[in-house]
Amino acid sequence: MESVRKLFPQTAITSLLRSMKHGNRQAQLYFPKLLQVLREHYDESLVETFKSECTTVPCWMFLDWIPQMTAILDRKESACIHSVVMSIATEYPQALVYPMRVSSVGWDFKTHSIAGKTFCDKINFHLSKNPLIEKIILESELLYSPHLFFREWWEKACNALSKEVVDKNSMLSLLKMFNSRFLLTTGGDDLPGRHGDEQMDVDGEDDEDDDDYHDPSNDLITMTSQPEKFSKDGKSLILMMKSTKMPLDLKSYSPWLANFKADLYDFSVELPGQYSGKCKPQLEQHALISSFHEVIKVLPSLRLPKRLTVRSTDDKKHHFLVKHGEDLRQDDRIESIFHLMNECMSTEYGAKNNMEGTDFLKTYKVIPMSTKLGWIEWMNDTNTLKNFITSSMTQDELNAYRSELLGPAAIYKKFIGKDYFDSYKNIERKKCIENLRSIENKVPHNIIGRAYRKLSSSLESYFFLRRNFVRSHAQLSICHYILGIGDRHLSNFMVNMLDGSLVGIDFGYAFGIATQFLAVPELVPFRLTNQMKVFMEPFQENGSFRAVMVKTLRCLRNNSRLLLSTMGVFILEPSLDWKYYAMRQSEKMGNNTDENKLCVTWYPKEKIASARRKLNGDNCSYIIKQDFQAGHKNNKNFGEAEKILLGISSDLHEVRFTMKESDLTFEEQAECLLNLATDPNVLGRAWVGWEPWM
Repeated sequence: MESVRKLFPQTAITSLLRSMKHGNRQAQLYFPKLLQVLREHYDESLVETFKSECTTVPCWMFLDWIPQMTAILDRKESACIHSVVMSIATEYPQALVYPMRVSSVGWDFKTHSIAGKTFCDKINFHLSKNPLIEKIILESELLYSPHLFFREWWEKACNALSKEVVDKNSMLSLLKMFNSRFLLTTGGDDLPGRHGDEQMDVDGEDDEDDDDYHDPSNDLITMTSQPEKFSKDGKSLILMMKSTKMPLDLKSYSPWLANFKADLYDFSVELPGQYSGKCKPQLEQHALISSFHEVIKVLPSLRLPKRLTVRSTDDKKHHFLVKHGEDLRQDDRIESIFHLMNECMSTEYGAKNNMEGTDFLKTYKVIPMSTKLGWIEWMNDTNTLKNFITSSMTQDELNAYRSELLGPAAIYKKFIGKDYFDSYKNIERKKCIENLRSIENKVPHNIIGRAYRKLSSSLESYFFLRRNFVRSHAQLSICHYILGIGDRHLSNFMVNMLDGSLVGIDFGYAFGIATQFLAVPELVPFRLTNQMKVFMEPFQENGSFRAVMVKTLRCLRNNSRLLLSTMGVFILEPSLDWKYYAMRQSEKMGNNTDENKLCVTWYPKEKIASARRKLNGDNCSYIIKQDFQAGHKNNKNFGEAEKILLGISSDLHEVRFTMKESDLTFEEQAECLLNLATDPNVLGRAWVGWEPWM
């Protein structure tokens, strides 16, 4: 048995890489598992086998797994993939440039040989031969609203000034950051091209001989001598900047992007998001960025992201949402897992069965460009579920719905009170359900159905659109549950206006974070309100919705190893959000040591273990309870809330409570999920912004 165990790593690596060589897509999907095998059974002979076999596999077959490879370039096992990464850098450099840029922030070569750093420097030097990409990224950063940038900078500066001993080096760095954004001129460049001698030094290095050089030393003296005045003036300036109307012309943010013409440069930049490991890329067919549209769109959300329109060589206009202040690696990875889930379902059922109940997940491209910046593919012909529903209301209905005195939200807030946790103790099950039903009656009956009828051109098209809604939402619900995606309010669903299907967006609260860290924890596995059930009449959730749920659960559980190995990148390279939540959890556990702050891999391992439990068929209420307990066990009303989550009450035990904690069948797991998702005793205590009555 021991000899077999020793042979396994060699056999696995040889077999899978040779299968990839012969074009086996299934073997290609298991490549992250090989990286895990290599990590767990590392030795020199294994390294040589891996390197030898990789040379026979076309490098495009590794394109799907670039983030998994760049995440380990600072580790000893990275030597195995150096030849693969170099081949990609040579043949498809623009597929590698963004992941390398993002991963490099977290590399730590202190614990391993210098060879890894030398290799990464070599790759970065090769990628830097096209400086136009870096320039577009830097100019994209200027689309961040000035008042938001200033507020973040001002908060950091105030925090630094509040310390007993002010770190002058940190303050000078902050001032240089301020100068580079607000005081130094932008608009030119020093890139080789055919635009004459109109070149400016924008390489990010301060040059005291420049006419526009601003010495931050004088500012530092003023700030440190009058910190109260700096704080007061900063507040006033933020209010003034916030009240200023946001410009809608690109030139107000980045003159360089507004004036960009690709034919002025010796370099070209591909439209991001065109690479896939399914087939060899045809680079001559890839669309290149030609210019940028002069008008942008500002979205009215927290960080005011901008919609940027890119003109390309395929004579099309491509829209991207440019987001700042967020680490979009999590969204990118989740979209990658959705792609993988789609492949699993396509293999399991076949494309021909698509009309029989498997409408695969609709996905979109996410391109992280730094830990604070990224582009997201804009989905045309979509609308948020909230806007889609409210647009079908009459003006009187809309006024009643939004009423601050008698609207559903106002009544709900008054009933719940200021402290949501108190509702778990003070509000009985019967009263909670009666209140929720009463509020639901204030919303027009089957308002979702009305919106879909408005979208339909005939009775047949209505049933077609409704079918797509039911099936896409069932599939989406299971996939979101497996990945612990929360914060599923109405604006985090998009309706495809062409076929009626739903698309999930914004995955900032994934892997149970919405249950663990939100002040009002989300205790349902997915969104399935009474309005949705009414739209699915006559069978409601017990018809096609349940059937597709069971089918999706069966497929994903049958492919659990593949999915879990892909999730390993969350452990290898935790995003900034994961590091932040890991530190918060350490503080709650009383383990806020320097060692825990530096090593946060225990946190993503816990989250992946939770996904494993879901794929093993454990009872959803006990899995959610684990996240709930980790974040809120010290609340005085946690015990009462826990009973409601598990389905325990004095007069009734819910179906989920009567089921065992693990090893549920596909049908039992679906029943358990539906029972929790539709429990009015849970929905009736959700966050008001979640709108559980809609």
